[in-house]
Amino acid sequence: MKSWRCAAHLGLSMRGEIRHKNNQSNLKKIVYLVSIAFYVGVAALGMTGNGYSEVGGSQKILNNNLFLIAAIALGVGSLVAYYFPKIFPKGFVKQSKGGRIFIVIIFFVISFGSTVGIFLFGNASFGHQKLIRVDGYIEKKWFKKKQKGRYDYYIGLRDSISQNYYEFKVKESIYDLVGPVGDKISKDFYRGSLGVIYRYGY
Repeated sequence: MKSWRCAAHLGLSMRGEIRHKNNQSNLKKIVYLVSIAFYVGVAALGMTGNGYSEVGGSQKILNNNLFLIAAIALGVGSLVAYYFPKIFPKGFVKQSKGGRIFIVIIFFVISFGSTVGIFLFGNASFGHQKLIRVDGYIEKKWFKKKQKGRYDYYIGLRDSISQNYYEFKVKESIYDLVGPVGDKISKDFYRGSLGVIYRYGY
C-alpha cells in the first residue's frame, strides 16, 4: 500500500515538474517572439509610418551611422541566433548544416534592415526636430512599379522663397490628394534629430 502511494506521489511529482518545464518553455518562446515582433514592428513604423519621407533618408542614416548600426545589428542578430536553438531545439536540429547557416544569415540580414528602421523611428521621435516651412509648388510627381503590381509614389516640391528643392516618398493616398504638377503647396515639414526630413499625415 505504501509503495503504491509512493509511486502515485512520484508520478504526480514528475507530471508537475514536466508541466512546470513546459510552462517555462512556452513563456520563453513568447518572450522571444514578442521581443522580435516589437523590434521589427518599431522598425516598420520608422520606415513606413510617415506620410512624407525624404528620398534617400535611409541612405543618409546609413552613411552617417554605419558603424553604430552594424554594431547594433550584429549584437541583436547574435542574440536572436544564439537563443533560437535553445528555445526551438527540435526545429533547429532538424535543419541541415546549410539550413542552419542560412537561418543565421537571415537573422543578421533582418536585424540590419530593422536597425535602420529603428534609427528612422528615432529620427522622428527623439531629439531636436527642426521646423521646415515649404511655401511653393509641386515641381514633380512620379511613381515606380515594384514587384507584384505594387508602386512607390514620389513628389518633388520647390520652395518659392529659398528655391530649395525637396523630394519625398509618399503614401498612395497622399499622392492622390495633392494636386498636379504646378499646383501651389504650403506645408510644415521637420528635419529630424538624425537629419532626415519627414512629415506625418497629409
